Amino acid sequence: INVLATPEKTLAINRGESLKILTVKVNIPDRVKSDFTRWCIHNRWRTKTFAIEQFNAIIRNAVEDSYKRLILPFLTRSYRTKLTSAAEKESIAMFVRNLRQRLLVCPVRGSVIMGVDPGFRHGCKLAILSHTSQILHTDVVYLHNSGQQREAEKLRHLMMKYSCTNVVIGNGTACRETESFFADLISRCYFHPLDVSYW
Repeated sequence: INVLATPEKTLAINRGESLKILTVKVNIPDRVKSDFTRWCIHNRWRTKTFAIEQFNAIIRNAVEDSYKRLILPFLTRSYRTKLTSAAEKESIAMFVRNLRQRLLVCPVRGSVIMGVDPGFRHGCKLAILSHTSQILHTDVVYLHNSGQQREAEKLRHLMMKYSCTNVVIGNGTACRETESFFADLISRCYFHPLDVSYW
């Protein structure tokens, strides 16, 4: 398949090749070989005196053999390396652009948000942001050990203090357990009179 080497396609092709789903072949134009052969015979190893035909044939065969065994694989590797390097740089640049857009997105209008980074051993880190994205409070709560009731009270106090109605839960370690914890509190109207939701 002839593929125009865009960064996305290059990385996809590399993944497919590493998974042994496809094989990749780089087609080097024939003129590269003829130019290389001509340069070697007429410039690099040109004889100073008139050479016999057998000598020219030996040189020509050696050049063609070296092109096939050494030069062509080298050109292919160099081209693939250059494409992969450019694709990786572009993918990082695209990630930076997308992340910048995410980070600079406007906050939920008129809402205070609690962001929760889930965790087991080191607790769940949380931050409360105002409707203008100012950090109002940061804390750590341990939702997945024996003191769950005490930690739930701390959450309720923070929600009431800052009139927080939106909880955003990260998707890291313990995200399902943290989501389940908040879902249980919300289903029991634990934060009443606040109408709290999570996403």
